[in-house]
Amino acid sequence: MTSEELLQIANTVHAETAKFDFEVNVCMGTGCISQHSDKLKAALSKEASANTDAGKRCHVRRTAVWACAPRAAGSGRAGECDAR
Repeated sequence: MTSEELLQIANTVHAETAKFDFEVNVCMGTGCISQHSDKLKAALSKEASANTDAGKRCHVRRTAVWACAPRAAGSGRAGECDAR
């Protein structure tokens, strides 16, 4: 992938997220799915769609373990989510 392609992706994502006033990230990693994050995402998406009376828009976005978990010390990779 070239730097121009990465820049195009970044610009596309930025334009898409600029349409929303709020963004909620819901992890869909294995540990979080086991704690029903898929149901949480569905419920949040439904509420966000239903509650636009104040003119505010909310995007509920699916993320993965790498986006929500702290990096495992010294390993350079993400650890599992702490689903306590």
